[in-house]
Amino acid sequence: MIIMTEVLRIGDNVFIPRLDNKYFQVAAVEPFTYGTGESATAEFSSTTTGSNTGFVNVSVLEPDDRPRRLFQVWLGVRDGCTYFVKLPVGTDRWGVDEDKDVGFIDNDKAPYFAKNKLYEFWLVHDTYPAIKASNATGTTLTPKVYFEGLKYTLQELGQRPAVFRTVLVGGPEQP
Repeated sequence: MIIMTEVLRIGDNVFIPRLDNKYFQVAAVEPFTYGTGESATAEFSSTTTGSNTGFVNVSVLEPDDRPRRLFQVWLGVRDGCTYFVKLPVGTDRWGVDEDKDVGFIDNDKAPYFAKNKLYEFWLVHDTYPAIKASNATGTTLTPKVYFEGLKYTLQELGQRPAVFRTVLVGGPEQP
C-alpha cells in the first residue's frame, strides 16, 4: 500500500481496487494546482459569521476517464473557517458518522500555502470531493481551499505485474 506523501513515477505499476481491481502502469506525471474561486464558476460565496456553506462539490477535481487518470491531492485552507470534507461526495472523509463536528481541517492543520500531506487523498473518474466551510470567525468570509498535487496518466496492464503498489481511492480514513 502506498504510504502517504509517497509519489508515483513513470513506469510504476499500481493496483486500484476501485477501478474493477485492475492493474495499471504510470505513463505520465504532471503537477497541478487549483484554488476554489479561480475558475469561471466560484465554488463558494461569502459566508457570514455563524453560518456554513453546505457541502459544495468540487467537480473540477474529477480526473478524466479517457485517458485514464489518477490524481494525488493535497489541500490547504485559509481564513479561519472550519472545513469538512466528503470523499466521495456522500462519505465523510475524516471523523465518524455519529458526531458531525469531528473530522475537520482548518488553517492550523492544513495551511493554505503549506499543505499538510497527512491529509492527502487519491481521486479517479467519478470521484471528487465535496467541501463544507463553517464560519465562526466573527467576520464575513469567502472560504478558500487550495489544492495541489499530481496527475498520473495510466495505461491498463493485461496481467498482474510482479511488483506493484496498491492505491486506495480517497485514501485512509484517518491521517
